[in-house]
Amino acid sequence: MDAPSITDIKSIPGESLWNFISQLPQTMEAQIFYALLIGSCLGLFGHYFKQWSEGGISGSLFNYLFRVNPRRSMLSLFGIITWSLGEVSTGLFVSDNGLFVGWALVILSGLKTGYAGDSLLNKGGRAEWTEEQRLMKSVHETPLPESPPTTEDKP
Repeated sequence: MDAPSITDIKSIPGESLWNFISQLPQTMEAQIFYALLIGSCLGLFGHYFKQWSEGGISGSLFNYLFRVNPRRSMLSLFGIITWSLGEVSTGLFVSDNGLFVGWALVILSGLKTGYAGDSLLNKGGRAEWTEEQRLMKSVHETPLPESPPTTEDKP
């Protein structure tokens, strides 16, 4: 790891809060977080593409994220950020001997986080059926096939 870690910065004697905050964006943990967010955005786009290709949503990505149900999109975004912060803070990307495990694992974890986060948290609202739609659904349902005769029904 060529960037200093948060522990390295905190170990400097006489470190002020402002100096710590100014050095925080250059830390290895921050770089991992940025990579997780990039991977998460790609995962979110992947989930949008899956929904769009299956016909679950129509329109643009902007409509999906901000017009159809913006509260669910914000929930998805905050969930992705929180999950990414959790992954960084637990030291998931540092091996037992203190070595960085690699950018491929970080990006793949970000893809997983973005796809799963959007899939779980950005479902949107369920459409309300009118009485006409319920009636049409019940009219077009096929009756269940009769069950095969049991041994008690045989003469």
